[in-house]
Amino acid sequence: MASIPLSTRPVRLVQKQHAGAGVAVLNHVESVAAVAAFVANARRAGLTIPVIASVAVYTDPRSAAVLTGLPGLQLDASVVEAVLTAADPVAAGVAAAVREALALLAVDGVHGVNLSGMASDRGTAFAAEVQAEIGHRIRSEHRRHQ
Repeated sequence: MASIPLSTRPVRLVQKQHAGAGVAVLNHVESVAAVAAFVANARRAGLTIPVIASVAVYTDPRSAAVLTGLPGLQLDASVVEAVLTAADPVAAGVAAAVREALALLAVDGVHGVNLSGMASDRGTAFAAEVQAEIGHRIRSEHRRHQ
């Protein structure tokens, strides 16, 4: 199946809204600027529903590979490389996710973020701790800047 051309995706999202969608959850993209442009184009096309932007969460090669291996998902390769080569990849992955989330939440029209990805290959309990830490930091930082 061929991918929908980027130029028609905002209108397609508006069509989903007209069909009954109550929220839009975006896939990962390479940059916050790409999300901002997409949301602005969708709003100009008539989108009124809340938009949730996806934040990639990874702290090791396997959890990054899961995200980079999915069709249609894009991650900033330089950020992935920085996380994976950091002295403490877990701390770097948490920090990268928090930075991305805060930048996305600053985009006009983005109402929330979806922390996605397996976070870690150390098991589900550790991955849940990583996700929880990211969530706490996002909430804390976002409240401070409102």
